Amino acid sequence: MKFQLSFNLKSCVLPIDYRRCILSFIKHCLSNANGGKYFADFYGPAKEKAFCFSTIFDQPNYTSDHIEVTSPKMSMVFSTPDTRTGFILYSAFAAQKGKSYPLPLENRMTLTQITQLKEDVVRGNKLLVKMSEPLCIRSHNPETNKDWYYSCKAGDQFMSECQRVISYELQRAGFSESLSQVSMIPINARSIVIKNYGINIECSIGDFELTGNSTALDYLLKAGIGSRRSSGFGVAKIIAQEEV
Repeated sequence: MKFQLSFNLKSCVLPIDYRRCILSFIKHCLSNANGGKYFADFYGPAKEKAFCFSTIFDQPNYTSDHIEVTSPKMSMVFSTPDTRTGFILYSAFAAQKGKSYPLPLENRMTLTQITQLKEDVVRGNKLLVKMSEPLCIRSHNPETNKDWYYSCKAGDQFMSECQRVISYELQRAGFSESLSQVSMIPINARSIVIKNYGINIECSIGDFELTGNSTALDYLLKAGIGSRRSSGFGVAKIIAQEEV
């Protein structure tokens, strides 16, 4: 399920760390929908969230601490492979339509429209995709509680970590170990640093080649790829596909 939220903004200035604002809005919507009945389904302890989102600004100009947009509007595209998740989020957002939500820098956003979108259909087992949101690949050490992030500039180690993270994601979603073997190769990609909750993390943007089972690839396109998918990372769109 895929849909787009359209917002009016009070001003044309947004914080560079805007993803945390989007997450706050999502939690606000779930907290207020049906008395917060579904909030724990998404934000309970160690909950795996099968959705991703991409934020679209009007001709943004990025500085070190804020974003300036040409017109006071923004939109977000949400995607999920799970129909129940889609309906819960759609209903939670719809209940906030027309209501103003506070943002940093004395800004506010108001949801004006929700539009259901057509989903891409994966037919092949080899895809060329472009990242609409940065690809985040994280390695977490539970003993030290430290995170390490890998971008495409790490070469073979990056591709190895990609395969590990994607395999784990797919197996958590119910795919077998064999169907969870997906390779991700940078084609025309570069490293980028993203500020997330005040921390700079290394990610990748650009074009990548994905090869694997078509059903697994379809899931990744709908749920997001890599780490921190439900926090505004890992959204991709198909450029080309083929059967190999």
